[in-house]
Amino acid sequence: MAKENFGQAMNELFGVGKANGKTEEKPEKAAAKTENVVKEAVAPAAPTAEKNYQATVISEGAYFEGTLKAQGDVEIYSIFKGNIESKGNVKIYTDVEGDIIAGDVEILQKALKGNVTASGKVKIADGSSINGNVNRESIYCSGNVTGNVTVKETASFDSTAHITGDISAKTLSISRGAYIDGKIAVAKA
Repeated sequence: MAKENFGQAMNELFGVGKANGKTEEKPEKAAAKTENVVKEAVAPAAPTAEKNYQATVISEGAYFEGTLKAQGDVEIYSIFKGNIESKGNVKIYTDVEGDIIAGDVEILQKALKGNVTASGKVKIADGSSINGNVNRESIYCSGNVTGNVTVKETASFDSTAHITGDISAKTLSISRGAYIDGKIAVAKA
């Protein structure tokens, strides 16, 4: 009985096998029906998660001039003249001339001559500087900024920070010793 049910199921699904005493179809016709079923049943899978992109690294000893567009993170260790547009985060370990648009931006050892627009946070390490405007979600500054700083949330300036320009933030923290030469506006929460 199970064998008859299996044959009937195969006949109903794929058009092959015996169903209630009927004989099998010809192989050519059965193969054609099977191909149609497979083609209809298999659909391309939709992506389930964002792709994880490798970091783009401009290594020491290299020279880059132009616009760098990246899907993932970017790290700059060498001479760079141009703009950086990244959907990931950007870390700068050398002097850079150009604007940066990214998620988080960290200026860790040198200077940036250009504007920063970040959807996340900006970190300017002690001994580093930005000569340009900063527009981001939050900022933590221990270095120098010559330009206006516009922050949607928290602006924090360490004791070694030196700011020449206007500051606008929702929350502001200034440590003793920080130098600020400009107007300060704190938005109402």
